[in-house]
Amino acid sequence: MAELDDDVEDTPKSLTLFGRDLSKITCFRESFINGIIGGVAIGIGTFMRTSRPRQACNYAMGSYTMITLFYWSYCRYSYSKEKFFVAQVQEGMRRQALYQGTDLEREIRADFEKNDVDVKDA
Repeated sequence: MAELDDDVEDTPKSLTLFGRDLSKITCFRESFINGIIGGVAIGIGTFMRTSRPRQACNYAMGSYTMITLFYWSYCRYSYSKEKFFVAQVQEGMRRQALYQGTDLEREIRADFEKNDVDVKDA
């Protein structure tokens, strides 16, 4: 019996939806954690204030949904903006390495200096 237990691998179980692993979706985990915490807090606060369980559940579910959607949207927007910025920096670094020591680099530096842009030597 002990031999059978050793053969079983301890693979982490992941939640998949439509063939996609939800743990690999950017901002998914953080959005749901914040939504759950916010929904529970607002639900408990509503119940403590009104003593109506049905209304408290409605407020909890509504706030959970809204917090999750808004946080996910904000997180994805920030992620996209950061990804775009990183791509621009990578392209700039590639071009700088490509142009380094050429006449084109001297022309670019002269244009920057003419427009009073601070150019540091790399």
